[in-house]
Amino acid sequence: MIIIYHDPGDKKQEDLFLKLIKENNIDATLVPVSKINELTPKSNEIIVSLIPFRGGHNESIKEIAYHYNAKYVKIPLDMIYENLKKFLNNKKCKDICFLYWNAKRFVDLQEEDLDKIRKRIEDELGLKTYSNCEECHDCFIALTLMKGKVSEKALNYYKNCNSSLVVEDLLSVIKQDLIEWIKDIRNAGGGV
Repeated sequence: MIIIYHDPGDKKQEDLFLKLIKENNIDATLVPVSKINELTPKSNEIIVSLIPFRGGHNESIKEIAYHYNAKYVKIPLDMIYENLKKFLNNKKCKDICFLYWNAKRFVDLQEEDLDKIRKRIEDELGLKTYSNCEECHDCFIALTLMKGKVSEKALNYYKNCNSSLVVEDLLSVIKQDLIEWIKDIRNAGGGV
């Protein structure tokens, strides 16, 4: 199994993530997305992408998997949404700004995924949502697995706007479900 994650920009975050995988007895090769061009997976090997949204990175990972006859699996949007919903359910957010890295390629795929999460939050929690905003909002959520530059931006907005809530990384919200999902994929041989 190969697990691909977005380079966090903070070595400590990466070390904590690698430690989490090891502590949960997940035997996998962990590869930052910056090194995917060095990948040579075995035929039928499982490649798990922990990059939350479709876009250029996930399309490249999918192409590599196809080229080597490997199995590509991406972190499910439903897992991200359900955990955010659970987390936000008892919070007092009036509105939410989601911050993320803009895709350079396949932008429409990224926007489609983001819109699904935003629409469900609006429909099911009744909260107004915004994307990559430049103004103050009540709550800020960085849609990145680990803390990094997007997290810093969310934290700065939170402090400068005197907002109610900031989520600096998705891992803090989805950690337990993510680990269980990876184990399920491993146990099912990529068939989940």
